Amino acid sequence: MRYTYLIIFFLFFNFFEGQTSGTLIYRITSEESKSNEENSQHMQGFFSFMNSLDRLRDSLFFNLDFNDKESIFFLDKKKNIGISNEKGYNVILKSHGSSRYYRNDEERLLIEELNSDALYLIKSSVDSCKWQITKEMKKINNYACFKAIAKVKSKSPMKGEHIKEVEAWYCPEIAINLGPLNYGGLPGLIVELKDRKFTYYLYSINLNSNPIIERPFKGKVVTKEQYYNMIPHITRENFNEYIGN
Repeated sequence: MRYTYLIIFFLFFNFFEGQTSGTLIYRITSEESKSNEENSQHMQGFFSFMNSLDRLRDSLFFNLDFNDKESIFFLDKKKNIGISNEKGYNVILKSHGSSRYYRNDEERLLIEELNSDALYLIKSSVDSCKWQITKEMKKINNYACFKAIAKVKSKSPMKGEHIKEVEAWYCPEIAINLGPLNYGGLPGLIVELKDRKFTYYLYSINLNSNPIIERPFKGKVVTKEQYYNMIPHITRENFNEYIGN
């Protein structure tokens, strides 16, 4: 893992007792793709390209704007100045910048606004994520954070429908039940979240912001199950059909 935490924001955790709005900044890091001498030159070039994407990904900033009722998590493209012309940027933008994640705990509602072949509003319930809170603890900048695990239903073209494991480290001393993407509902702020090979980590906190959170309303409304049914499952048998051969 190639990241460090800013120490200063943890000094303000006492202010969160009555904090009802603000902006949490997250960044992302990923596991390095490793090659070896036995790989062909073509494969070594592939690993080199994948690692260049990782470095671009590590440069991204994500905002989690929140108030006492709702929150929204999104890629802050304004901070991408300087990397937007680099090779692979559009690939990164498509995989991490095509969605905004809205959460309303009062209504028990999650909305993923996804811009792919069309604009979708994928609705689900905050109760669909069942956390298993463990006794495992680690210190992050001298503050106790505890591990929680969730088994989440997912679907991808290559894997089809599957269950993935999401790992969260939350800090009970920061009494905000939010986190990256649309994860939350833990007894403390998620300061680190591992989803597949990607780890989102809390970078800084702005307590002076008073963000306006706009609930997504444009797009085709579907359930998560309905959207999964739209995703093709690519296998060896139908691979040529999907690449056009």
